[in-house]
Amino acid sequence: MPSSQRIHPRQKRAQETIERILDATAQLLDNTGYHELSTNQIAERANVSIGTVYRYFSDKSDIITALQARSEDDIMHRLVDGLAAASTMETAAGARHVLTTLVDAVERHRGVITAIINDLPMGIQSNVLPTIEQQLYHIVRLALMRSYPKLSAQDVEEILYLAMGIGLNAALRIAIGRPSHLDRESLIDRTAALAGAMPMVAGEAAS
Repeated sequence: MPSSQRIHPRQKRAQETIERILDATAQLLDNTGYHELSTNQIAERANVSIGTVYRYFSDKSDIITALQARSEDDIMHRLVDGLAAASTMETAAGARHVLTTLVDAVERHRGVITAIINDLPMGIQSNVLPTIEQQLYHIVRLALMRSYPKLSAQDVEEILYLAMGIGLNAALRIAIGRPSHLDRESLIDRTAALAGAMPMVAGEAAS
């Protein structure tokens, strides 16, 4: 039997084990939070030995890093689909659709994102979801330049800086830790209205 056929099942089993560990970690983060989380709990929830956990990850932080990468990948896939759908809508409806997609996606990964926000050292300029912001930045930049070709490079950078801050931070605040007396849909509507005003800002900058 060719070596590739012998190796593939082992690689598949290893990946399945890693996914079980990450799934278990996500579930525990949702239920207990980062500080109460231990590798022993993860091993028990994933139904693997503690040695298996350490075969693939050096410690709890290493697992969180891998889980963050997986969460970002899932969020970005959902966001790309949302952006594609929004491209056929009016500006206000499109902005709301994209924001709702982002809020829904963040809520799906509430545990790990909450851990990143609350338990990892961050400053005001730090990105909670750096991969998401980087990829979304390029997509929005291209859309802005296509819609408003007269904008200067400085105009584009300033508008993007503010738009990304409003959209991403609002989505995080709506999805995670929202006070119970505040309505989710109303907050999305208000944030979408701010995003919808960006064409007017762009128009004024380009005039």
